Amino acid sequence: MKLTRICLLLTLLGLVVICQSLRCARLCTFIRIPLNQIIPINACANITRNNSQCSLYVEIDRQALVATGRLGIENCVTTTANRVETIVKLNAALITIVRYTCKQDNCDTEFLLELFKTVSNIDSVGANVTKENIIDSIYDDTLSLPTINCTSSQRCETNTVCQGNYGVQGSSGNNTIELNGNPMCIKTSQDDYLLNIKESYWPNGTNTTEMIFRCNLENCLDDSISAPTTYEKLEPFRILNLFNDTAFDDNGTCLGTQSTGISIFLGYQRFIYFAITFLFFSQ
Repeated sequence: MKLTRICLLLTLLGLVVICQSLRCARLCTFIRIPLNQIIPINACANITRNNSQCSLYVEIDRQALVATGRLGIENCVTTTANRVETIVKLNAALITIVRYTCKQDNCDTEFLLELFKTVSNIDSVGANVTKENIIDSIYDDTLSLPTINCTSSQRCETNTVCQGNYGVQGSSGNNTIELNGNPMCIKTSQDDYLLNIKESYWPNGTNTTEMIFRCNLENCLDDSISAPTTYEKLEPFRILNLFNDTAFDDNGTCLGTQSTGISIFLGYQRFIYFAITFLFFSQ
């Protein structure tokens, strides 16, 4: 009788752990995988943990058409946004970064497979295209003046670039781009990019877009045309529609797995806890 009670107690405890846990890929990295190949997800180990969310980071080299990234598991946050970043670097490289979190068993690997399907046929963007079409109109790497007038009220030294943070409202071809806050001077050694368009997709169905815009030409942040024109030039190079209505697969709670075979236990957690207490303390 006592052995039976112990076995039943261990079983109930196991059910509680299963009910509150989430299965994700353990810290698993991949380096410069061609976009037209099948990513070797089977080589990734998995981990099950409660109060967690799966996470995915992918950096796509738009010239070489290869991806580098990692899958992992992190503490659950109910307000995490999925994000796509389009970055132009000082060396004219074009990079797309995808950040994704989710709270379904193996949702990270499933999304990664879909991502590779989506980007498998995108065109390569050469550094010469980025330089001629975008960089040359906002940045001069031969500038020899001691200071730059970013705006009528902001001057920067030549070893820095002018930076403006812009908010973007509206849809393609009909955007309103406004400077948020005051311009800044940023050392080029701080990081190596000129432009970064960040598109954030939130669990409540809203999305926001902002652009970090850097330049070193006279009055380039005073000019109401430079930032909007640059944003429009970048639009053909952005990867759109990566997050659809199924990108957020839960209601924002941090309860862990919602898979079919296990989720029925969630409705019986009070009963399970009561049964454990009864078996533990009963004579």
